[in-house]
Amino acid sequence: MAKQEKGYAPDQIRDAERIGQMKQRVGDAEWPMIRMIITAYVDGIGVGMQISKEER
Repeated sequence: MAKQEKGYAPDQIRDAERIGQMKQRVGDAEWPMIRMIITAYVDGIGVGMQISKEER
C-alpha cells in the first residue's frame, strides 16, 4: 500500500476560505448555529465515505 502524502487539495483550501468569508459576514449571535450546521454536514460526508469504503 502506497503512503499518501498529507496535505490539502485546492478545493479544500477554497472551501476553507469561503467558510472564513462567511464567518466575517455572519453576526456573532448566528455563528454558533452556522458552525453546527457546517460541522454536521462535514461529519455526514465523512460517515458516507466510511460506509462506502466498508461496502467495497
